[in-house]
Amino acid sequence: MKLRQAPVNFECPYQRACPHMDGISARWAFSVFQEQWRLERQSRTLESDLEQLRAENEQLRTERDQITAQFRALHRKQFKAGKARTQPPSPADLEKPKKRGPPVGHPPWRRPIPPHVDRTVVVPAPNVCPHCACSALLPYAETVEQIPDLLT
Repeated sequence: MKLRQAPVNFECPYQRACPHMDGISARWAFSVFQEQWRLERQSRTLESDLEQLRAENEQLRTERDQITAQFRALHRKQFKAGKARTQPPSPADLEKPKKRGPPVGHPPWRRPIPPHVDRTVVVPAPNVCPHCACSALLPYAETVEQIPDLLT
Protein backbone atom coordinates (compact mmCIF):
# COMPACT_ATOMS: atom_id res chain seq x y z
CA MET A 1 0.00 0.00 0.00
CA LYS A 2 1.47 3.28 -1.11
CA LEU A 3 0.94 6.31 1.14
CA ARG A 4 -0.03 9.53 -0.50
CA GLN A 5 1.48 12.85 0.47
CA ALA A 6 -0.80 15.68 1.51
CA PRO A 7 -0.83 18.73 -0.73
CA VAL A 8 1.52 21.59 0.16
CA ASN A 9 0.12 23.89 2.88
CA PHE A 10 -2.70 21.42 3.59
CA GLU A 11 -3.88 21.40 7.16
CA CYS A 12 -6.46 18.81 8.17
CA PRO A 13 -9.43 20.48 9.87
CA TYR A 14 -9.89 17.34 12.01
CA GLN A 15 -6.34 17.00 13.31
CA ARG A 16 -7.40 18.05 16.85
CA ALA A 17 -10.55 15.92 16.89
CA CYS A 18 -10.90 13.32 14.13
CA PRO A 19 -14.48 12.02 13.64
CA HIS A 20 -13.08 8.68 12.35
CA MET A 21 -11.23 8.16 15.68
CA ASP A 22 -14.15 9.02 17.99
CA GLY A 23 -12.97 12.60 18.43
CA ILE A 24 -9.40 11.78 19.46
CA SER A 25 -6.67 14.11 18.29
CA ALA A 26 -4.70 12.61 15.39
CA ARG A 27 -1.45 14.18 16.66
CA TRP A 28 -1.98 12.72 20.13
CA ALA A 29 -2.82 9.30 18.69
CA PHE A 30 0.30 9.40 16.51
CA SER A 31 2.50 10.38 19.49
CA VAL A 32 0.99 7.52 21.52
CA PHE A 33 1.66 5.15 18.62
CA GLN A 34 5.30 6.32 18.38
CA GLU A 35 5.78 5.93 22.15
CA GLN A 36 4.25 2.45 22.04
CA TRP A 37 6.52 1.50 19.14
CA ARG A 38 9.57 2.82 21.05
CA LEU A 39 8.59 0.91 24.21
CA GLU A 40 8.06 -2.33 22.28
CA ARG A 41 11.48 -1.97 20.63
CA GLN A 42 13.04 -1.28 24.05
CA SER A 43 11.19 -4.26 25.52
CA ARG A 44 12.55 -6.58 22.81
CA THR A 45 16.07 -5.29 23.46
CA LEU A 46 15.71 -5.80 27.21
CA GLU A 47 14.31 -9.31 26.72
CA SER A 48 17.27 -10.29 24.55
CA ASP A 49 19.66 -8.81 27.13
CA LEU A 50 17.84 -10.72 29.86
CA GLU A 51 18.19 -13.99 27.97
CA GLN A 52 21.92 -13.36 27.50
CA LEU A 53 22.33 -12.58 31.19
CA ARG A 54 20.40 -15.70 32.19
CA ALA A 55 22.62 -17.84 29.96
CA GLU A 56 25.74 -16.19 31.40
CA ASN A 57 24.40 -16.67 34.94
CA GLU A 58 23.78 -20.36 34.28
CA GLN A 59 27.30 -20.73 32.87
CA LEU A 60 28.81 -19.00 35.92
CA ARG A 61 26.80 -21.21 38.27
CA THR A 62 28.07 -24.29 36.45
CA GLU A 63 31.66 -23.03 36.70
CA ARG A 64 31.16 -22.24 40.40
CA ASP A 65 29.82 -25.74 41.06
CA GLN A 66 32.76 -27.30 39.21
CA ILE A 67 35.30 -25.20 41.12
CA THR A 68 33.57 -26.02 44.41
CA ALA A 69 33.68 -29.73 43.58
CA GLN A 70 37.39 -29.49 42.68
CA PHE A 71 38.11 -27.62 45.91
CA ARG A 72 36.27 -30.21 47.99
CA ALA A 73 38.09 -33.06 46.24
CA LEU A 74 41.46 -31.39 46.80
CA HIS A 75 40.58 -30.69 50.43
CA ARG A 76 39.57 -34.32 50.98
CA LYS A 77 42.86 -35.54 49.46
CA GLN A 78 44.80 -33.67 52.13
CA PHE A 79 43.22 -35.71 54.91
CA LYS A 80 43.01 -39.46 55.33
CA ALA A 81 39.74 -40.40 53.68
CA GLY A 82 40.10 -44.17 54.22
CA LYS A 83 40.61 -43.85 57.94
CA ALA A 84 38.17 -45.97 59.91
CA ARG A 85 35.65 -44.01 61.88
CA THR A 86 36.03 -44.17 65.63
CA GLN A 87 33.31 -44.58 68.17
CA PRO A 88 31.24 -41.46 68.79
CA PRO A 89 32.59 -39.46 71.72
CA SER A 90 31.16 -40.20 75.11
CA PRO A 91 29.30 -37.47 77.02
CA ALA A 92 32.27 -37.18 79.39
CA ASP A 93 34.58 -36.38 76.45
CA LEU A 94 32.20 -33.75 75.17
CA GLU A 95 32.47 -31.83 78.44
CA LYS A 96 36.24 -31.41 78.07
CA PRO A 97 37.31 -28.24 76.25
CA LYS A 98 39.05 -28.82 72.95
CA LYS A 99 42.84 -28.82 73.06
CA ARG A 100 44.41 -25.84 71.33
CA GLY A 101 46.65 -26.27 68.31
CA PRO A 102 46.55 -28.24 65.08
CA PRO A 103 44.62 -31.52 64.74
CA VAL A 104 46.31 -34.69 65.94
CA GLY A 105 48.92 -35.88 63.46
CA HIS A 106 49.42 -32.48 61.81
CA PRO A 107 52.64 -30.51 62.14
CA PRO A 108 52.48 -27.52 64.49
CA TRP A 109 52.59 -23.96 63.25
CA ARG A 110 55.14 -21.69 64.86
CA ARG A 111 56.12 -18.10 64.51
CA PRO A 112 59.40 -17.52 62.66
CA ILE A 113 62.50 -16.59 64.66
CA PRO A 114 63.07 -12.83 64.48
CA PRO A 115 66.02 -11.75 62.29
CA HIS A 116 67.52 -9.57 65.03
CA VAL A 117 67.27 -9.06 68.79
CA ASP A 118 65.54 -5.83 69.81
CA ARG A 119 66.57 -5.93 73.46
CA THR A 120 68.20 -8.18 76.01
CA VAL A 121 66.68 -8.52 79.47
CA VAL A 122 68.86 -9.71 82.31
CA VAL A 123 66.81 -11.53 84.95
CA PRO A 124 68.61 -11.91 88.31
CA ALA A 125 68.48 -15.25 90.12
CA PRO A 126 66.06 -15.47 93.05
CA ASN A 127 67.39 -15.28 96.61
CA VAL A 128 65.05 -18.04 97.81
CA CYS A 129 64.15 -21.28 96.01
CA PRO A 130 60.52 -21.11 94.84
CA HIS A 131 60.00 -24.84 95.49
CA CYS A 132 61.63 -25.58 98.86
CA ALA A 133 62.11 -22.04 100.23
CA CYS A 134 65.83 -22.71 100.83
CA SER A 135 67.94 -19.56 100.98
CA ALA A 136 71.29 -21.29 100.42
CA LEU A 137 71.32 -21.07 96.63
CA LEU A 138 74.52 -21.35 94.61
CA PRO A 139 75.14 -19.31 91.42
CA TYR A 140 74.58 -21.04 88.06
CA ALA A 141 77.22 -20.32 85.46
CA GLU A 142 75.16 -21.18 82.35
CA THR A 143 73.11 -18.53 80.51
CA VAL A 144 69.69 -19.54 79.17
CA GLU A 145 68.28 -17.95 76.03
CA GLN A 146 64.57 -17.95 75.24
CA ILE A 147 64.67 -17.98 71.43
CA PRO A 148 66.17 -21.51 70.99
CA ASP A 149 63.32 -22.85 73.12
CA LEU A 150 60.94 -22.00 70.28
CA LEU A 151 62.53 -24.65 68.09
CA THR A 152 62.08 -27.55 70.50
